[in-house]
Amino acid sequence: MKRILLIFLIVSSAASFAQSIHEPLYNNDIYDFLDNQASKGNIGLFDDVRPYTRILISEKLLELKGKRVALTNSENKQLDFFLSEYAFEKMFIEKNSTKVSEFFRFGVTDRFKVYKYYDKNFTFDIDPVFGIGYDFSRGNYSQFGGIKFKGRISDFIGFYFDYRDFTETGDSLDFDKAFTPETGIQTLQRTETSMNYSEARGGLTFGWSWGNFSVAKDFINIGSSYQSSVIMSSKAPSFPFMRLDISPVDWFQYNFVHAWLDSQMIDSTTIRHIGPEAKYRGSDSYSRRFKYYVSHTFSFKPFENWWLTFGESIIYGDRLEFI
Repeated sequence: MKRILLIFLIVSSAASFAQSIHEPLYNNDIYDFLDNQASKGNIGLFDDVRPYTRILISEKLLELKGKRVALTNSENKQLDFFLSEYAFEKMFIEKNSTKVSEFFRFGVTDRFKVYKYYDKNFTFDIDPVFGIGYDFSRGNYSQFGGIKFKGRISDFIGFYFDYRDFTETGDSLDFDKAFTPETGIQTLQRTETSMNYSEARGGLTFGWSWGNFSVAKDFINIGSSYQSSVIMSSKAPSFPFMRLDISPVDWFQYNFVHAWLDSQMIDSTTIRHIGPEAKYRGSDSYSRRFKYYVSHTFSFKPFENWWLTFGESIIYGDRLEFI
């Protein structure tokens, strides 16, 4: 099965590349902050393919640091907060050779971590993650817990992992999250008043001066919009993919994504009865149909702060076709 989704054209603002891991799309504060600054013309930002790398974000923050007079008081406070959050990336860009090894402290970065380490060849930090929520209008309770870590090896390899286990209880749960902007889920356990599901992100990135290649399971957006991205939004759960971003000159970018999707369709040719009592109880083993996603885009900057992006995206099944 093949479906050509569309040929598209997008306009947006300017760009750059560097070596780093990707910043998760659900960290809305930093994405909204950079979008607002790009809209004001304080920075140039290529926003047609997300997530951004943490190095790219840090580069834009440092650019804004030199333009504080153009920022409001509240924006300057936000900038200071984000400069602390991306302190290790800032130190890497500035070729700071200071060695940092801190356990359970705010320390030199003014950001609390269970453990963080930095030197010119290696960076690592780790934290537990947890949260609770309550929807007063529906009477639903939610909680999650997990762990996350990220790091860098030398100046071109990055790695990250983020796992969270979610539990929701209540009488009016949205089990499918089909009609909300929330990311879709696949439940692990479910009753009439509760559900449990998990989310995992992780990957390896390889960066150089004019490009970045990543192998990951993560969220990805393609296309620009405040309500929902034109090509692929963050509504879809995270999925495994390969991603290549190339920018040999400041007026051209190329992006390629190949992803493995869950078709939810049983391949009837693989159904097998298993177990000694299979013929009495119908115990079955089966595989699902394969499903893939591919997109590639070419982006050109004919004018300052304007990008034209052309490309296509395809969903196909059966055989894996890298071409």
